[in-house]
Amino acid sequence: MSDAAKQKMTVEEFLAWAEGRDGRWELQDGDIVSMSPERSAHWEAKGAVFLALNAAVLRAGAPCRAVPDGATVRITPRTAFEPDALVYCGPRLPSGAIEVPNPIVVVEVLSAATAGRDHGVKLSNEISNLRRWSMACVAWPTCGLSITEAERALPGLVDQLEVELARLGLSSETFTLRMTGCPNGCARPYNSDIGLVGRAAHKYGIFVGGRLLGDRLNFLFRDLVPTEQIVPSLTTLLTYYKQDRHPGETVGDFCHRKGNDDLLLWTEQYQSTPAV
Repeated sequence: MSDAAKQKMTVEEFLAWAEGRDGRWELQDGDIVSMSPERSAHWEAKGAVFLALNAAVLRAGAPCRAVPDGATVRITPRTAFEPDALVYCGPRLPSGAIEVPNPIVVVEVLSAATAGRDHGVKLSNEISNLRRWSMACVAWPTCGLSITEAERALPGLVDQLEVELARLGLSSETFTLRMTGCPNGCARPYNSDIGLVGRAAHKYGIFVGGRLLGDRLNFLFRDLVPTEQIVPSLTTLLTYYKQDRHPGETVGDFCHRKGNDDLLLWTEQYQSTPAV
C-alpha cells in the first residue's frame, strides 16, 4: 500500500485514490480497508437481494433504481462503504458516478468476518482500556433488588471518563471499573481498582484501592455521590494519581498506598483551590 494510503483520508480523498485502482476498498474512520474475498453463499444472497429490490421497483413504477454492489455510500466525512445492494430515487446518476449520495434502501449481507463492524460493534482494538476492563450488573429495570442504575449508566460514564483520561494523558493505564445497582455487589465492585456501588436512587459509594487481579479488597472513598458527580470526583482522584504515583504503580495500588485520609485531604484541597 502506498504512503498516501496510510494517511487518514476524507471520503473525497479516498474516492480519488481508489478510482482505477485494482482491488476493492472501503474507508473506515479515515483508514483504507481492503475488502475480503467473498464466499458463494454471500454472492447468492446479495444477488437475490438485488433481484428482489429491482423487481419491487419495477412493480411499483417508482422513479427509483436498484443498484448491485460496487457503488460507494458515504456514512461520515471519513467513512464510506460499498453495500451489497441499494436503491436510490430521483434522476439517474451520471455514467461516471461512483458514489450514491442519498440511497433510500441500503442492504449489507453479513459475513463472519465483518458482522461486528456491520452491526456497528467496535472491534477489540477500537475499545479503550477503560471500557475493556469495566463491568456492571444488570440493575434497573431487570433486577428486583437494585435501587439504582448500573448497566444502562456505565457506558455514559465511561464515555466521559475516556475524555478526562485522554486530557490527563492516562488513556493507556489499565484498571478495573465496576458498577452495581445495589450493595449486593454482583459485578464484584469490592475488589476492583474503582467500584461504584448503588446506595440510593442515583447515588453511589465510590470504592478505591482494589487490584486488577481482584485479590485485594478496596475501601470506601466517598459515599452517596450523585451520578453527575461521579466523573468529577474520579477526575480529581486521577489527577492526584498522575502527579504523585510511583513508576509502574497502578490506580488501585496508588490508592491503597495513600489511604483514604490522604486521598480525601488532597482531593478536598484541590477542589477548593481557585482555578487559575
